[in-house]
Amino acid sequence: MSMATKVTKTTKGSKTKTSTKKLTNKKLDTKNVKSTVKQIVKSKREIKYKYPTEVELPMDRKQWRQKVRGKLRKFERDITAMRKNKSKGITKVNVAYKKYRKLVLLVP
Repeated sequence: MSMATKVTKTTKGSKTKTSTKKLTNKKLDTKNVKSTVKQIVKSKREIKYKYPTEVELPMDRKQWRQKVRGKLRKFERDITAMRKNKSKGITKVNVAYKKYRKLVLLVP
């Protein structure tokens, strides 16, 4: 990185003021911005699921995630319906929901 200085002169009435500022080049060049942004995006990606060993291909993983999300939503719908109806079986469903989340998600 090269350091450059910028000199500015301002006049106010009969007085002249001179100030110098150090300019620095940013770490990201305009040519390399796209590649560094792609690298940052790749490194910030989070894995939220515990994938089974037999699911290896990206499309299979996608299908498995969709099934998992569908089942989690079903649990949530059942829990909210039971809360509205004030049903007694809500504790069993809540326990099953928490067990499934621990089984499937990295951060339950």
